Amino acid sequence: MSFNDIFSQCPNSEVQSNLKSLHEHISPANGHEPNSDQYYHSSDDFNSFLKTKFNKTELNSQFTCFHFNCRSLPQNVDALNLFLSSLALQSCIIGVTETWLNENCSLDLYNINNYALIGNGRKTKRGGGVGMYIRKDTNYERRLDLDICNNSCESIFSEIEICH
Repeated sequence: MSFNDIFSQCPNSEVQSNLKSLHEHISPANGHEPNSDQYYHSSDDFNSFLKTKFNKTELNSQFTCFHFNCRSLPQNVDALNLFLSSLALQSCIIGVTETWLNENCSLDLYNINNYALIGNGRKTKRGGGVGMYIRKDTNYERRLDLDICNNSCESIFSEIEICH
């Protein structure tokens, strides 16, 4: 899905304005759509964009999500922690995929300050696994009734209470 497709589906003009501004800020100078295989942004780029839009109080009062394909949480939890500490934004939810945890792993070994970790590890072969770090001031209820974890699909669900 292209930026224009996402943009046209936004019901709120303020969200449209913020999306357009973000897209203009991080798009390559040649004006082409960023290609995920060859265009990445530093945490400094992301932080400088955020500082133009929000003050610190506003920034952390927004409901935000972040995704990280960790390709082994045991091996990369320190890198994730270091990366998160470099961001001006403390996301409410951090989705992690490819955790490589199995169902017998203790999630307490992979704590990140100010977050609770919930997860679904693989039951059989190596790899896979999904999880969510949920910021401790976020009210949530784990929805085990919606989770799927089998050979063809892995998911994790929580019901999040958003208060404004």
